[in-house]
Amino acid sequence: MKHAIVGFAALTALVAAPRLAAANVVFTDQTFTLANYTPTPTYTSGGATGSYTQCASCGNPGQALQFSATFGNGAEEYAQGLVNTGFLYNPTTQGPVYSISASVDKDFTSPYTGTFGNSFRPLIAQGGNYYIDVIPGPALNGPGTTNYNTISASGLTASSFTLFDFTTGTTGTGNPNFSAPFSLGLAQVRTTNFSGVTNPSPETFDYDNLSFTIVNTIPEPATLPILATALACLGGLGACRLRRR
Repeated sequence: MKHAIVGFAALTALVAAPRLAAANVVFTDQTFTLANYTPTPTYTSGGATGSYTQCASCGNPGQALQFSATFGNGAEEYAQGLVNTGFLYNPTTQGPVYSISASVDKDFTSPYTGTFGNSFRPLIAQGGNYYIDVIPGPALNGPGTTNYNTISASGLTASSFTLFDFTTGTTGTGNPNFSAPFSLGLAQVRTTNFSGVTNPSPETFDYDNLSFTIVNTIPEPATLPILATALACLGGLGACRLRRR
C-alpha cells in the first residue's frame, strides 16, 4: 500500500506541474500602408521593369499591395521584397521559435498566353540578409486572372527559408538563425522567357490579408496516456502485480 501512496503522490505532482500558457505571436496586415514597409533592393534583368504600390480598391476587400511588372522578349526577371518594420520578433525576449505559419490572399493577372506558376514567398530579414520560402498556389492559365486565393503553409522552420540576394537575383545556401531577432515580410519574384511580345502589358500581383504566426510554445506533453495507465494500475494494484509475475 505504501508503494501505491508514493505512486499516487508522484502522479499528482505530474498533473499539478505548471505548463506554459499559449503565447504564440501573430502579425497581420490588411491595409499595406507602405510607410510600414522597408523595401529590399530591386532586381531586374533582360529589360524587365517592376514597381509596387498600395492599391486602394484591389484588395479582398479594400486596400491591398500590388506589384506590377512588364516583360518583353527573352529571359527576364523581376524580384522585389518588402519587410514590415512592425513584424519584428526577438526570441530572447519573446520565446524560442518552434515554427512559423504564413498566409496571404493573392490574385495574379497576366495578359500573356501560357500556364504560369503562382506562389507566395514569405520573407525574413536578418542581419542585412534576406531569406525566402516558396509556398505554391494555383497556377494561372493566361491570359486571365486567378482571382483571390489563400496561399498558406504551417510548420515552417529555419531550413524552410533560403538566402536570396536581391542585388543579383541569386539564391544562396544559408538559412536564418531563429535564435536571433528577425523581421518578416513578403517577396515577389517573377521569371519569364516570352517570345513574340510586341506590345508588352504589365502583369499584376495583388496581395491582401497577410498573416504570420510565430509558434513559440512547447507542445502539450503526451502525458495523458501514461497517466491513464498508471491510474489503472493504482486502481487495480493486484492486477498490475499479477502481470509482472
